[in-house]
Amino acid sequence: MVLPLRWVAGAGGEGGGDVVVMVSRLEVKRLRDVLPFLRDSLRIRRQAAAAPGGLGHALAAAPLRRTFWTQSVWADRAAVETFAAARPHRDIVRGSRPRMADSRFVFLVRPASEVRQGLPWDKVREMTAGQG
Repeated sequence: MVLPLRWVAGAGGEGGGDVVVMVSRLEVKRLRDVLPFLRDSLRIRRQAAAAPGGLGHALAAAPLRRTFWTQSVWADRAAVETFAAARPHRDIVRGSRPRMADSRFVFLVRPASEVRQGLPWDKVREMTAGQG
């Protein structure tokens, strides 16, 4: 069972023209890693909501499969990179590496009008399934 958390609009507004979409599939090694991952994800979601250039984001979880999917929409690639390098994201990623079994990331450029509320979760899962 996949449980999606709601789409959260970012501080960067709605964006116009082309925007950057980042989708990911993240898997933790053990069931005991699920709750720490979720706790850290909530901190990152708060950061993303206030990030310059962040237009929106969402998370879906399959806790018993130890798998999570994210999607976020950004004004440009520089906004994504600035977010990823900032705290708490940077520190959480570094600290969680030993708990991670697999991580897959896909970046696309799409018209903002197509991704204002994100992509369908089945599309996100499809896009990240064949990586690696």
